[in-house]
Amino acid sequence: MIKAKINWLSLEEGGRERPMPAGARYSPIIILKGGSAHDGWNSSIMFITTEINENNESLIEFDFFNKDSYPPDRYEKLINGEEFSLYEGARKVAVGRVII
Repeated sequence: MIKAKINWLSLEEGGRERPMPAGARYSPIIILKGGSAHDGWNSSIMFITTEINENNESLIEFDFFNKDSYPPDRYEKLINGEEFSLYEGARKVAVGRVII
């Protein structure tokens, strides 16, 4: 499992109406910082969120249902401090940072 800190964008910023609730399983597209939509991982990602604080931040754990289906170079980039964005389709809903 990979641990990360997520900052959910507000609805005014183009994000979700409300962040994912604690304990939810969620499958957004992940795009690493500097990447493009072609570099994103699709909905085979499993997120388990924790409580969301007053700043719309939550700690999450995530992993891939089938790691063998992803290019190793992408998975290996998910190291401590790596930044990424979460998308639902073309809509950016959150930004995050790996905190392994």
